[in-house]
Amino acid sequence: MRPILYLLPFYVAAIAAPAPANSGDENDDQNCEEWDGDMIENKDGPTADGSPGIGIEFESPMFYFSSPSCPEATVNNAKKKVLAGRKQKVDSGKSPLWMLTADTGAGERVLQAEYILDGQQIKLGSGQAETVTKEIVKDFTDWQPWKKRTGKDRVKIEVEDTPCDFYIDAPTPKDEASNVFWQPQITAPLPLEALFVLMKDRATYTLVPKSNEYFNIIGDSPRSPLGTQVIVNKNYFQKKPNGIDPASLTDDTLAFLSLVLTYAKTIAKNPLKKDESVKLRSVFMPRTDFHTLYTKVKSQLPGDLWNIINTISCYTPVNPKDKNPQTLDLDKLYLDSKLCKVEDQNGKNTFVPGTKLGNAKFGSTTIKDWIESLGKEDLLTTFDKTIDGSVGGLGSKMEKVLDTSREVPLFEFRDLNWQATPDMANFAKDADVKLKALHQKYKQAPTNGK
Repeated sequence: MRPILYLLPFYVAAIAAPAPANSGDENDDQNCEEWDGDMIENKDGPTADGSPGIGIEFESPMFYFSSPSCPEATVNNAKKKVLAGRKQKVDSGKSPLWMLTADTGAGERVLQAEYILDGQQIKLGSGQAETVTKEIVKDFTDWQPWKKRTGKDRVKIEVEDTPCDFYIDAPTPKDEASNVFWQPQITAPLPLEALFVLMKDRATYTLVPKSNEYFNIIGDSPRSPLGTQVIVNKNYFQKKPNGIDPASLTDDTLAFLSLVLTYAKTIAKNPLKKDESVKLRSVFMPRTDFHTLYTKVKSQLPGDLWNIINTISCYTPVNPKDKNPQTLDLDKLYLDSKLCKVEDQNGKNTFVPGTKLGNAKFGSTTIKDWIESLGKEDLLTTFDKTIDGSVGGLGSKMEKVLDTSREVPLFEFRDLNWQATPDMANFAKDADVKLKALHQKYKQAPTNGK
């Protein structure tokens, strides 16, 4: 049985913890400064010298704590703040390579623990990721603060620069650090054509086997909405929108189109709830904005980008679970397939774009507006800044392919396989090695039409 299935009861308990009672002061939230996503320093990139880094976050809903009377705005502002002073001990003037921080999303007035490896300092392929994660495992195993509980008195845990008192709800005194599970997220630079390899592996398995070469980077069992990954192949261009010859398209361009359609279609099929981040719509989240991604492939996509996207959006694989799905059908997103086919003046059926996708919204912005504006700005990134600051949060920043001067975007790999505390270092080592291999394999940009 996969660890995530074993862990499910603990995860549900964490996020469904009873909402603590309000302090009784209805003005508490108004008296506190509201959280601004731009204030959060993720420490996932870019590196100072532009060389490729690797950042990892290990988040655990099994280690969480609450403050029943704390204003919600204050709780939100505790995101990424250091817990109990736990961070790497370094000489004066140097920044720690790891720290234990608080994360939100575990319930009302509840925080959960998250170890962060500094991707601005830790270099991809250097072995640092494994070494630093070993320090984290030792720190957590030696600490185990929940075991200090006596009787009914809960253990207090300090949250940096946060006036509220937080108390540990889980684990319990009988639990060992080795039995605590963590869900990792990885941030690293990657050529778009290398990302395409991972996207295809993730999208074409009902259950990604552990034997898969990239298992630790693409995650476990695909599930909606994070498991809904669109893979654009050359057959999507059979009608040659804007006169584009499918043979001219390279994998980096197909990866860009796959990312755009993934976010567009998942938003259209599953509209965002109030204050819900767009990051929950894909396991492959660009930290570099979509405008910058577009500039990398724009030469292969002449003319109106919306016409291209809207045309190819009518397609979907007949059997998306095939390892290499090439045969296409009309997407059921379009409730009436006539939206994609009309009869021209000569009585022949002619393919035309659908309309439902473009009308879908995130906030007050439509998908059509977003795509039409990508030549100058990324409205999806602008929107997410007000929610979480994750999607495209690094703007135009990029890093180089290992041992080259080629600049490529940064991505966060989400929804990855859960790791027990003793397994975290091996996970970091494996992911670092596999990402390094992808950098070595895709050093050169793909040649047009090959």
